[in-house]
Amino acid sequence: MEASPVSLAIQYEAWNVVNFLIEKGVNKTQKDLLSTSINKSSHDILTKASKEGFKALFEFIINHSTHIHLDDFDREDLTILMHACKMNQKEIVEIITTKNIDIDLANSDGFTALMFACTGGYTDIAEILLRNHANVNTLSNLGITPLMLACERGTVSIISLLLKNGANKDKQSKDRLTASSIACFSKNYTVVEYLLGSRLDRLLEDDIRRLLSNGTKTDVRNFISNVCKSGFKSIFDLLIENENIIDAVDVDENSYLMLASQGGYVEIIETLLKRGAKINLKNKFGWDALRLACRGGHAKSVKMLLQNGAHANQRDEEGQTPLMVACEGGFLEVITTLIQFDADLTLVDRKGTSALSIASREGHLDVVKYIISKGTDASKYENEGFTSLIAVCENGHLEIVRLIIGTKINLNLCDKRGFTPLRIACNGSHENVVDILIQNDADINKGDNNCWTPLKSSCRDGNIAIVALLLKMRADVYKKDNKGQTSLMSACQNGHNKIVKLLLNCQADIDMTDMDGWTALRTACHYGQASTVKVLVDKRANVDIVDKYGCSPLKACVDICNAIVDSQSPSKIQQYNEIVSILIESNADVNLADRNGCTCLMSACKGGHIDLINLLLTKVDDVNNVDNQGLRSIEITCSRGHTCVTKQLIDHGADINKADCYGWTPLQIACSFGHKETTELLLRHGADVNIEDKDGWTALVYASQSENKEIVKLVQEHSGNVQCTERDGLTTQIEFTNRCQNMDKLLKMSEIMFTGCEDDEDDEDMNCDIESEISFRHLSVAMPNQFAFPYSRSQFSFPLSYESSCIPSFPDTFIQSTSWT
Repeated sequence: MEASPVSLAIQYEAWNVVNFLIEKGVNKTQKDLLSTSINKSSHDILTKASKEGFKALFEFIINHSTHIHLDDFDREDLTILMHACKMNQKEIVEIITTKNIDIDLANSDGFTALMFACTGGYTDIAEILLRNHANVNTLSNLGITPLMLACERGTVSIISLLLKNGANKDKQSKDRLTASSIACFSKNYTVVEYLLGSRLDRLLEDDIRRLLSNGTKTDVRNFISNVCKSGFKSIFDLLIENENIIDAVDVDENSYLMLASQGGYVEIIETLLKRGAKINLKNKFGWDALRLACRGGHAKSVKMLLQNGAHANQRDEEGQTPLMVACEGGFLEVITTLIQFDADLTLVDRKGTSALSIASREGHLDVVKYIISKGTDASKYENEGFTSLIAVCENGHLEIVRLIIGTKINLNLCDKRGFTPLRIACNGSHENVVDILIQNDADINKGDNNCWTPLKSSCRDGNIAIVALLLKMRADVYKKDNKGQTSLMSACQNGHNKIVKLLLNCQADIDMTDMDGWTALRTACHYGQASTVKVLVDKRANVDIVDKYGCSPLKACVDICNAIVDSQSPSKIQQYNEIVSILIESNADVNLADRNGCTCLMSACKGGHIDLINLLLTKVDDVNNVDNQGLRSIEITCSRGHTCVTKQLIDHGADINKADCYGWTPLQIACSFGHKETTELLLRHGADVNIEDKDGWTALVYASQSENKEIVKLVQEHSGNVQCTERDGLTTQIEFTNRCQNMDKLLKMSEIMFTGCEDDEDDEDMNCDIESEISFRHLSVAMPNQFAFPYSRSQFSFPLSYESSCIPSFPDTFIQSTSWT
């Protein structure tokens, strides 16, 4: 038989679903099923229903279960009624109270249902229970009454209800506490205020004062401060008796008068003023009572303070007056009160900001209208060069802009940065404000101190709606800033492609250059905006315009790739590779050299980015081109040990035996820098090991000098029995190597020569005569001069990640300590 929704809901104990189905109506079969299922654990289900408020399920169980006793206690020591009261389930409580139950039944702690309602602050539940004659003065095991619990909770509505139903106010607990004392100790000042104001408490005022002071566990003056801040007039009157503490202050140096003024508690203010409180005291922030009242917008308090001698133009530490504070909050009634007491509308704070500017900035239209109606000049300059119009344009308050424009203000007044109201509105993306300013003849092309126009700043920020509006009003797309940059360049720099297209459709010059010779395309390339580069080349931007250093956009991208470490920014590398690909597809000249003669390929070889180099090699005319120093791409890669790049260059025709201007071959360079894999590659492709540089040195000399015995062995294997003498007559390291049968001993001796630490015993084992050693010393001293090498950081700006592997190091101590003639 197919399971019904009711049976499934019961099976999975989805009592909310069961409750819903019962509400919608169930047939007799389903009712029988429910009765059978629920009877097995009816009390637990009933408890669940009472907690969750499942009224239909609750009524069904009560009406159909034969095992329910509503006065039974469960494992939590609670009855069904107590559960409903604790969870504020009003409908369930109403159902239960219609049944034959003991409404005052208490648990093992002596707590009744009414006590649980008072503890939770549930006035409606308490009212139902009292209506059904719940005992209002029942005591717990500790002598606690419902009224005490309500006072501790601080629910005045329940306290009032209990008192109306005869709650005993004077009842004491086993700890000799009354409801009033519990309210005091619990800091429920609202309850204390109610008890004092209603005149229901029979305790002497001295006792209340003592209880309140003890209850706070703090200095009585701080307690009075809290009372002033909260506005409890009855408590305040009870506590303020000593005239000597009328001007006491809290930790922030706020007096009682300041705290009452801050909250706008007129009755407390009046009491303090009558007792002689000092009206012009300031707290540690330089604020007085009047300023605090203005800040809160309490017009009656402001008027009372002014009538009692407060200064309407008193400044705080920031130079602000009460009027400025009121304008910031937009409290028109306070403002009119201040002006009635001669508040000065022309004053400015330390930043030079006036009350009108503050109200304009905050968008308080009614306040601005009122201040202007009092004759205030809306065009008045302030310290920062601000006017009220600039202030309102910053936040885009359209109606106030209209109001100020109506005063015939000059719309092109600038602040100290040279920003006009129009520029400010553009920066804030306030399209409606921009529109109304332009309609009222604001200068659309006026630049700031750096010659930035509203159009240029909007292009930078990507405000396409404002850019479109400015272009519609014929903003100048050719105007440059003080660096010669155009609006198009700003849009390209930030990748705002829609704006780029918009500018180009309005005849912006795509190939215009700035003071450094950068075009819009070069700008987009430099900042890695690949999609913008695509837009520009599709619009036929000249891809080969070079800057003042002779660097093309393509060359610039390659240079940037060299400065990026693969492991740190793989996405950046990919980004610039994409731009390079776009430029090459657009027939950018890969053979263009900068003013140092460096081509894109040479630059790419420095970084060793193989994908980039493969891309360039498809368009390079000659891989053997040299720069102004006579260096080729292969020599650069060999100095850095980029073996894969070296192989690609060889495959594309690089001459591996051609020497540079210093007489160095690629093999000699690789040996000198200790790049074994590159050396192996060159030797496999037939590099000549016997070619001498201008000083007569061969690859084996440099291999020996590198102190890498694996490279020495490699070169030796391709050298045969080579005897060579340096052109100055000194014994070369080749000759020295041939004399020494053991390569390990040779390298060890080389180490001794370079560190200056000789071991006599090892020297004897070397079995080398003193002449050989002297010759080796001669060579070692001469060697640093051989390393005035062009492939160092002084010639190329290498990335830091390659510097350590490219630049050989020499022991200064040995060079400085050795001399020979």
